[in-house]
Amino acid sequence: MYVTEVLIRGFRSLKDVSVKFYPGINVLVGKNNAGKSNIIRALDLVLGEKWPPRYEAGEKDFYRASSNAEPVDRFLIAVCLEGQVNSQVIVNENAGAYIRLIQNPPSRHEFEEFLIVTREEKQKSAEYLRGPDLAGFLEFANEVWLYLLIPRDDVYGERILAAIVKDRLGDWYELWRFGNPVRDALLTTAFVPSFRDPHNQLRITSFSWYGRLIRHLYEQRTEEQRRNIEKAQQSLSKTLDKIFQQTTETLRQRLSRAIAHHRISFKAGSFTRDDDYKQITLFVDDGIDAPYYDKGSGIQSALIIALFAQYCEAFHQSSSLLLIEEPEIYLHPQGRRALEAQLVEFARPRENGGERQVILSTHSPEFLRSAPIYKVTLVSKPPGSTASHIRQIKPDDFDEEELQKIQKELTTKNAEMVFADHVLLVEGGEEHLLPVLADLYFGESSWFDTHNVSVLPVKGKGNFKIYVEILEKLGIPWTILADLDFLKEGLQKINVEDSLSEEAKQALITIRTRWNEISSAQPSGKRIKEKVFDPNSRDWRRLYAEVDAAIAELTQGETLSKERLDHIRRLWESLKDRVSHKNYEAIVHTLEEELRLLIDELRNYGIFVLSQGELEDYFTDEAQDLGHGSKEIRAMNVAREIEITCKTWEDVKRWLKQPDEFALLLDHIRGQLGIENENRSVEVDRYGTEEMGDIPID
Repeated sequence: MYVTEVLIRGFRSLKDVSVKFYPGINVLVGKNNAGKSNIIRALDLVLGEKWPPRYEAGEKDFYRASSNAEPVDRFLIAVCLEGQVNSQVIVNENAGAYIRLIQNPPSRHEFEEFLIVTREEKQKSAEYLRGPDLAGFLEFANEVWLYLLIPRDDVYGERILAAIVKDRLGDWYELWRFGNPVRDALLTTAFVPSFRDPHNQLRITSFSWYGRLIRHLYEQRTEEQRRNIEKAQQSLSKTLDKIFQQTTETLRQRLSRAIAHHRISFKAGSFTRDDDYKQITLFVDDGIDAPYYDKGSGIQSALIIALFAQYCEAFHQSSSLLLIEEPEIYLHPQGRRALEAQLVEFARPRENGGERQVILSTHSPEFLRSAPIYKVTLVSKPPGSTASHIRQIKPDDFDEEELQKIQKELTTKNAEMVFADHVLLVEGGEEHLLPVLADLYFGESSWFDTHNVSVLPVKGKGNFKIYVEILEKLGIPWTILADLDFLKEGLQKINVEDSLSEEAKQALITIRTRWNEISSAQPSGKRIKEKVFDPNSRDWRRLYAEVDAAIAELTQGETLSKERLDHIRRLWESLKDRVSHKNYEAIVHTLEEELRLLIDELRNYGIFVLSQGELEDYFTDEAQDLGHGSKEIRAMNVAREIEITCKTWEDVKRWLKQPDEFALLLDHIRGQLGIENENRSVEVDRYGTEEMGDIPID
């Protein structure tokens, strides 16, 4: 079985939330104190090693609307499991439970009222099943809800742990008065908290999974091995007796007055038949052979996961759940990726059945690589609120091709978008330039990072749509900065055209009509060289020579190196920009009023369009001379020079034409974040054509 949903009401910051889960790896993301750990701890409370009704609940465990408000009267945690029950565990343990048929199963809003019905009333229509009878019943279960209800100060009577079971025929039953074997038949859970306490996580007890693993392995010893262990223990005891002889004799004499029959000895372990396995300690040799609890937290985390996987593989045959808080703690980037691969291996479906599931909370993008976007849950807490909110994407929100594309993006730096308070989507090189401009404009180092803003290159205007859809479903505000040709072929994908005023719609039609006229008259093929470029230009000759040589080599069966392909690509990018520039000039010079109207209105929707074409059209002659290469490299060069040479916003004009357009963008993002004007108050024309005064930045 595996967890498909958890419903939590009144537990810590979880006033009333429901979270969906899936087989494999599930990821909880969000800021510190958002409530991620509370979700994981709620799951551990119901499914973990400790018996749930014995949980020592305190005031902090009950939700309160504010520090001055009274906590709620009770909390409810309901966990839904789906799959197949390993009923053999119940037979082996001869476990039992009360069971009764439910004519009208409760809705989710009725869970608490349903559980509070007195036990005497329930038992009138219930029967008690044990061992094979209970196992036979649960074999036909395909959905199980485990409920834990704990009242504050036991206002509503004793705590309640119960289950509602749906069988394959669609009938519902209630179970109660069951023990740990029933929970073990459903799922076995290991919990790795963010505060690594190895003595608690790998303690050897009769009820912990690690204790069961060690005992199971220890009891497989042969009779000869048992005798050898006993001889070794006796030999060790004799040696220790000699070492502590004087002390033990003194203690014996002092105790003789109070205890008639006594013997005192010091031993290396308990050496009792029932507990000798508990003296086994795991050592790790990473250059120094020492107990696991003396190793770093990174090693301990990887070790716990490996041991739990071994427990599931060699001993426990039911389904398994691994709960982890912040697995990235104390791990370097390569270590995080290695641990992520270990989790993927753990969660891989097994041929012999038994689901493997991982639910983790993280602040690290590395652990998003193996989780489809619908397995990522964003946990947030609105300003001034004590209640956690949940945002999830449904599996059918995107088709298979879109999901694959999203997953590809989650393997890059862009995965950080799910951790941001605001995301600025750009086409490419702006990623390097805008953080530098923000620092200068607001007079604060690392302004974007300080205010949790991510600048993400989407690598093509056609990709804006998929990013916007993800961000909107997760409730993350966004802003777009796009080239001018976004009006021609990208805007219709963002679903804002219908919201535009009639004047703006007409302006858009005019712009697209003019663009199509230019495109139809644009030379193609060899005529690009004749009409747009000087046929004898150095760049054109270099590109022609490179491509001609490459074709000759390919026809002879040779392969081109990545460096060679990148060189050809850079040459073509440089020439292609000139074609685009011709189009931009024709639009900008003939449709200035239409552009002004449309661009101004689009800013109200968080869409900023570069009115002069693309980023390179804003570079001054001095900026253009900084070097050749791809657009991204040129943007990086300009950003570096601005960072080094500019002390005031006025200084930016040395490198950028019309920097006011970027100022408007930055002001918009600051407003979206709810941040008041910090260091500057600048009035600029909304189209971005007025010059700004010399306002120094401290």
